[in-house]
Amino acid sequence: MSIETTRAGIAIGLAGLLCACVLINRRPPYDTALPAASGEHAAQATARYRTDKVKKPERPATSTIGGGSSSGSAGPQ
Repeated sequence: MSIETTRAGIAIGLAGLLCACVLINRRPPYDTALPAASGEHAAQATARYRTDKVKKPERPATSTIGGGSSSGSAGPQ
């Protein structure tokens, strides 16, 4: 393989990657509001982490993705 062929392949690959970057939405829409960011809260959390006094995290919301169920038998009925 010649150096020109290699360079052309690299250029085509990089052009493809560049096109893929254009498709990424840098501000995707969310169903729920994002929590407000606070430097003071971050500093307090860091201090709690360093002193081993971390708050218990809130229970996450239940996901509905893959909500199917199984009867436990895989064979024909």
